[in-house]
Amino acid sequence: MEKISNIVSKAIELISEQGYGVSMQKKRRFSFLSILRLHEQIGKEYYDEEVVVDYVSECEERFKRGEIVWERCRELTKAAQQLTQLHETGTIVSSKRTFGTPFPDYYANLQSLISEKSEWSKKERLALRYTMNRFFEWLMAHGHDNLDTVDEKVLRNYLIHCAGYLTGGSLDTIRRLIRKAFGCFFAAGVIPDAHDRIFSFTIPMEKKIRPGIPHSEIAATLKMTVCDAAQGKRDYAIMLIATVTGLRAIDIANLEIGSIDWTIGEIRLVQSKTRKSVALPLTTDVGKAFHDYIVNARPVCGIKNVFLSLRAPIRALSSTAITEIHNSYRQKAELPRSGVHGLRRALGSSMVSAFVPVTTVMQVLGQTELDSTKPYMSLNSKQLKACALGFKGIEPNRGDTQ
Repeated sequence: MEKISNIVSKAIELISEQGYGVSMQKKRRFSFLSILRLHEQIGKEYYDEEVVVDYVSECEERFKRGEIVWERCRELTKAAQQLTQLHETGTIVSSKRTFGTPFPDYYANLQSLISEKSEWSKKERLALRYTMNRFFEWLMAHGHDNLDTVDEKVLRNYLIHCAGYLTGGSLDTIRRLIRKAFGCFFAAGVIPDAHDRIFSFTIPMEKKIRPGIPHSEIAATLKMTVCDAAQGKRDYAIMLIATVTGLRAIDIANLEIGSIDWTIGEIRLVQSKTRKSVALPLTTDVGKAFHDYIVNARPVCGIKNVFLSLRAPIRALSSTAITEIHNSYRQKAELPRSGVHGLRRALGSSMVSAFVPVTTVMQVLGQTELDSTKPYMSLNSKQLKACALGFKGIEPNRGDTQ
């Protein structure tokens, strides 16, 4: 087994030797180092496959939440794959993309139209450029040198092509971005029709309703922390605030010392996902755990974040590190791996089961839409059974089941 620091050093050397451009080397080096920092934050000296798998999953979740663009998600994922390949084979097989003939002037000009839309955010322009690049490549492969021959049938065929390898959410994003681009081209007079009709259909979204972590598992996990050591004090405070408040891992990672109002007993923060402010009560048990960690275990430094790594160089924990800490104690309790979000679901479903008003549940979880709270209601099987209709008045007669 090899140290993660050695693997990362070798990976950086290899991508340099394989002729990657300066800009790409810089990006890939940063991605490699982020995986190294994650290992260091959770006290892992050697390469850990589960840490890397969780890292990739977290990157994909961040993309779905809109926190990073697809290009960034792909870059981070690629870096993780290369480290795994290096760990398993001792080398990295170069798979740099080889670009063929550049886009003809016609399509290059369309990309320029997108880039020049200053009223769109940089993030949106990047997403549009990536999406339209793939679309233009498909068009050229199917004999369309310009948009003059692109009608609703062609657009429908492309969306069907995308549906073959994309989930509902990703397909909906592709549909929305192409529609936006065609609106831009129509406004610029490049095409006579924006084809709004073909883009107006609704794509069914498959949503999995995952149950919250059972209370027995939560209790067993919390018992695994040993609060007489610095790491135990920190980890216990992390797990307790996730359990009691239902905060997301990213919000726990971003939580700052100034967010805690000890006078009135309140935690105030702006949620990373929704950018909405939320105020949560600082319960007695959470307050004691925080006090014990901050006073007796937290490194003395100028970093504002509450939760920090315990080894030099001292830095704020990432959301992935928060998840990994949670899973390390679940592993000690001989429980399967689970995301921190399972604690959030457990809190939400418990509140619904206790007949807490839905509006209050929304406020505690920092949600602004009822649709975001509905999954917690559907998890409450006990109350759902009370809503089931009986068969009175519709019983089959004389064995007739028609």
